Amino acid sequence: MERRCYTCNVVGLGNATIQPLSYFYLRNVPLFYGTYWITNVSHRITPNTMTTEFKGMRQPIATKGDTRK
Repeated sequence: MERRCYTCNVVGLGNATIQPLSYFYLRNVPLFYGTYWITNVSHRITPNTMTTEFKGMRQPIATKGDTRK
């Protein structure tokens, strides 16, 4: 499961500092925890409200190869 690639959509309170090519860490979600690379960001601003929606792609954990072969 750690080597597979998943996507995650997040909608939250407005945060103008979130931008593509940043990353976030998802935790407390079994099977899907880990580092996600942000690919798409959308900000919606209306009077007295700002929301941010972004999509991330999970980065698989790289393992070292066996050098004894």
